[in-house]
Amino acid sequence: MSIWFHDVIYNIEAKDNEEQSALFFSQLSKGILDDSFINKVSEFINSTKHLTATPSFDQAYLLDIDLSSFGSERVKFYLNGDNLRKEAQHLTDKQYTKNQINFFQMLLNRKQIFFTDYFHKKYESIALGNINHQMQEMLTTI
Repeated sequence: MSIWFHDVIYNIEAKDNEEQSALFFSQLSKGILDDSFINKVSEFINSTKHLTATPSFDQAYLLDIDLSSFGSERVKFYLNGDNLRKEAQHLTDKQYTKNQINFFQMLLNRKQIFFTDYFHKKYESIALGNINHQMQEMLTTI
């Protein structure tokens, strides 16, 4: 459920999309699903902020799926980045670039980008290459 609902609320200008998505899920599910299940799904949705260093086993898969596009071939990775930039038209190029660099740096500061063995083996080296390549390009523009 969390994979379906983690981006159900997505406002590029908002800082609380995960919380709003979890709230939407909770309100939609109240009285239909068990409260403990609702709480667990909400917790998982909130974990997609990518701030936790030690996710649970199940959260690790959700987080890895969420970042799997970072391990795409470079052309697709850049296309995804172009699409994200189009969504963030309210930001200046400098603001957008700074935000992206901060997010990339947060990922690079981890022990590894992907938490699960499967995603780590399949995507880690490609993702690192993509992120480092794009960061180098971005750093020359600010």
